[in-house]
Amino acid sequence: MKGGKRLSAANVRNLKEYSALPHAEKLRREKALKALGLVRRGLSLRSAAKQLETPPQSVVSIVGSALKKDRGRYVPTKGDRRLRVMVIPTRQGPKEVAFYSFATAQKISRYDEAVKALSLRGDYGPIQRLKDTKIFANGEWIELLTDIDELERLDRSHALSFESIYAGTA
Repeated sequence: MKGGKRLSAANVRNLKEYSALPHAEKLRREKALKALGLVRRGLSLRSAAKQLETPPQSVVSIVGSALKKDRGRYVPTKGDRRLRVMVIPTRQGPKEVAFYSFATAQKISRYDEAVKALSLRGDYGPIQRLKDTKIFANGEWIELLTDIDELERLDRSHALSFESIYAGTA
């Protein structure tokens, strides 16, 4: 990093810097982003952090501007531009995608739930509703894999992982 600043989960700005993070910092970052997601769903920051076994101040230091204080309580902003690195299935296997859009994170989260529904329950509906869905990541438009036969093939070959959609932490 420029200026001699130590690279950490809080100040990573691109995929190259993210890749250089130690595993422990990637885990810290994943927990903070997951906590932010829980806060967006209505949990308090303290409850979200406790559920993920991470200190609330660690969450605040990493997601920073995605939270604001309102009457002494942290609340999420409408959206944010935090770097996220997640993993999506492709015909070639799992692929890391880096992006800054909160809307893209929501799409990938819905996609992950749809892939789980297909794999774990045989439910085709959620994945079919995402047909032709694209995300902007890694500087390009990427169409999410919704071909049921291909997803089932990846599942049979154990190429689908449900440990975490965040890259580098599973």
